[in-house]
Amino acid sequence: MTGFPVVRLSLTRTPWPPRSRSVETAEVGLTAKPDSNVLFGGFQPAALERVARWGDGFLAAAAPSWAGGLFETVRTFWQEHGRDGEPRIVAQVNVALGPHDVIDDARANMHSYYTFTGIADRMVAGLLTTPTEIRDAIASFADLGADEVMLYCYGLDSNHVDRLADLL
Repeated sequence: MTGFPVVRLSLTRTPWPPRSRSVETAEVGLTAKPDSNVLFGGFQPAALERVARWGDGFLAAAAPSWAGGLFETVRTFWQEHGRDGEPRIVAQVNVALGPHDVIDDARANMHSYYTFTGIADRMVAGLLTTPTEIRDAIASFADLGADEVMLYCYGLDSNHVDRLADLL
């Protein structure tokens, strides 16, 4: 595939600091520092193959029951493309931890965010709101070989961080 995604990705691999570029290139360019990881998300084979062709790893915004197959597909593409080592695997878990008003706020924010997809109710239903749910999800992703689990908080309560740190 050629076009915008390929042009943009080729620019992320330019040396740091960035060199001067033409106006045409600069309009689509972004430059990552050499130690940056380029992670791709997605669910379809073309997106998962993109991880192996262009990226450093995979960001999975799927439940553990579905993510295992995605992880394996990414790893298979990685090998097929002759990449060394393993792709970095990062899982995203949507969480809200705290009193009812904090959880209600997070649900409302999450619903608003996903409204355009037509599946906002389903996404909100997957929000993890108890210590047990959160710990179990982290353990499940660890069992699947995830390198990292990112806890994504939709609530505005800054104490989320402390409650999650205490949980872990």
